[in-house]
Amino acid sequence: MSRNWVNKWIFNSEYNKTGPINFWEPGKTLNLGTYMPNTEMQFSLSDLDTEERFNNNPPDPSMWTKDSFNYKYNSYGFRSQEFDLAESKSKILTLGCSHTVGVGVPQYDNWPERFGQQYFPNHVVWNAGLGGGSADTVARLAVNMIPIIKPDIVAILWPSLFRFETYEKGPQFNGPWLHEVSNLQFEDNTAYNNQTKNKTVIDLLQKIYDFKLLSIDWEDTVEKVYTNIKWTTARDGVHFGIDWHQQIAYDFNLQYSNPEDFMLKYTEPDEYWKKYKDKEIK
Repeated sequence: MSRNWVNKWIFNSEYNKTGPINFWEPGKTLNLGTYMPNTEMQFSLSDLDTEERFNNNPPDPSMWTKDSFNYKYNSYGFRSQEFDLAESKSKILTLGCSHTVGVGVPQYDNWPERFGQQYFPNHVVWNAGLGGGSADTVARLAVNMIPIIKPDIVAILWPSLFRFETYEKGPQFNGPWLHEVSNLQFEDNTAYNNQTKNKTVIDLLQKIYDFKLLSIDWEDTVEKVYTNIKWTTARDGVHFGIDWHQQIAYDFNLQYSNPEDFMLKYTEPDEYWKKYKDKEIK
């Protein structure tokens, strides 16, 4: 697979303009998805769940087949239901990378859909996750989309620290798949402050538009909270399976409904597990 696989398959002309162009104009557009709009396909063209990968590394047929599910993208190029601005129901906007897209699992089983279906059935979920996205991507989409959507809840699964956007030919997604780890952007303090900057942007948007903000760092889920759990894998054999998505949906609802326990779980996970070791709780 090409080292440029993320940037090679961007089907939105907004991402191919020559600059200088401001891609951070508040409330400008929802047309920010990188997937082919209004299409449905068996495998992804831009993420890791490709037919080539499936054929070369076939998964357990009792778990996944070619016909397990399709990818369906809305008119804005996101793996989500349509963004209908006439929708009267309260809206949940979800943001993140491929773990939010739900690469390798059915759309109805990714964490945004599980979060909405199980805990907020009277809301609609608009999923603006993009494979290969960074904290820059999350903040840029939020700046554009939140003033238009005016969501009731914004739930963000922050991507890996060590990703960033550049804009020489429109927004380009960059990460370890494109650059040597010696690149300045991968220095720990630079990466941390880049994410902190983008979180500050979201906090300011929250103060202006008064939505409920829920936020989880992807690194925390794998390096701090769930270090001893072996999750199932998605169809691509790389991303997490449905059980992980269900757990992340639970954690977002925990943050919403019981923020004290959420903070305990994500800051002192050993104390959290002690507290609930004899109870049926995740």
